[in-house]
Amino acid sequence: MNSIAKTIFIIGVITIFGGVLLGFLNLEQVVGYEDSTLGNGLGDPIIKNSWTTFLTYTISGFVIGFLLIGIGEVINLLDKNKKLSEGILKKQ
Repeated sequence: MNSIAKTIFIIGVITIFGGVLLGFLNLEQVVGYEDSTLGNGLGDPIIKNSWTTFLTYTISGFVIGFLLIGIGEVINLLDKNKKLSEGILKKQ
C-alpha cells in the first residue's frame, strides 16, 4: 500500500473513533443550575443527556472517516494501476 494512502486510511480510522469518543464525552450537557442553598450563587448543575449532540459527533465522524478511507483506497488503486502500467511498458 502506498504510504500516502496508508496515512489517509489511518487518519480516517482515527476520525471515526474520535467522532464516537467525542459523542460519548459530550453526551451530558449542562442545561442550567439549581438555586444555591448557601446563597453564594454556586448551585449544582442540572445535567441532561443530549442525544442530538451524540448523533451529530458520531455521524460526522463516520461520514468524514469513511470519505478519508475511500480517498486512501482510490490513491492505492491508482498507485497499483501506475505500477502495472509501468511494468507492461517495460516489457515492450
